[in-house]
Amino acid sequence: MTTAPPAARRPRTSRPVVVALAGVVVVVGFVLDQLSKRWAVDALGGGETIPLFPTARFALVYNPGVSFGMGAEVGPLLTVGIMALALGLAVWVGWQIRHRASLLQVLLLSAVLAGALGNLFDRITRAEDGPLSGHVVDFIAVEWFAVFNVADILT
Repeated sequence: MTTAPPAARRPRTSRPVVVALAGVVVVVGFVLDQLSKRWAVDALGGGETIPLFPTARFALVYNPGVSFGMGAEVGPLLTVGIMALALGLAVWVGWQIRHRASLLQVLLLSAVLAGALGNLFDRITRAEDGPLSGHVVDFIAVEWFAVFNVADILT
């Protein structure tokens, strides 16, 4: 038995507010990703590079694979797999909201969903060799690491 009062519990954010905030994170993340890719194609499409730091620059790369270009040979099947993962992630975000996950968890998962949707949108809309055969626009190049985009940062 103690004389100390029970720890004050933080009030939970209402479900409609959580849903709205999750939606805002998904939309803002997706839009920022697509706007940055549009800028990259317009500004760097002629092979230009823009130095940022001694080991980083903006340089346009069209990536038909996933991280580090892996899986490029899989083709449309890769896009189908990514679609399934994005759908699963969307269901998981909904489940987390329904089961009262913390606001931080929901917002972080929503950012991941925004990134997944941004890259999936690229694969669908940039398909030149048939349906679902598109590539992702990457433009943030780090010498010792990889070339990536805003969607990759979110995921």
